[in-house]
Amino acid sequence: MISPLLEADDITAVVDQVATAMLDWSVTAFPGSGAQNGPPAWTGSVEILGAWHGQVDVIASDRFVRHAASRMMRIDSADVTEVDARDALSELTNIIGGNLKGLVSASVGTRCSLGLPRVTRGRNPAAQSTREILVPLVLGFEPITIRITEFDRGSGSQGAP
Repeated sequence: MISPLLEADDITAVVDQVATAMLDWSVTAFPGSGAQNGPPAWTGSVEILGAWHGQVDVIASDRFVRHAASRMMRIDSADVTEVDARDALSELTNIIGGNLKGLVSASVGTRCSLGLPRVTRGRNPAAQSTREILVPLVLGFEPITIRITEFDRGSGSQGAP
């Protein structure tokens, strides 16, 4: 548990709802240690601001992001461009982050806000934080990791671009 606000089961449930609605994919826990196969190719990040301050990262392979873009945009995966892939991960990150923001807002009793999503190649270093939780999942066919970082009050996403 990262704080009294978010637990791995809650995070998994949110990702499952989003993946089912947007991609028609199911979500399962990643077996074993939770390490992804190979280095991550993409990271989508969005901050939650307010009484609770943290960041949601969706860390995924190039293969996952391109297949997700193909399904979301209803185009052949061979036709997915870098811009399409970036847009798809940005949208997934924003929707997952927005749903988690709703859980956080309900827990703290006041409305939090959501920053703008950012997408980068590779894995963003974790920002200086109070706590961090990694939730390794399999979406459809590909492992991804959801990283939730809770910032110290008064700090921001110092490790993020």
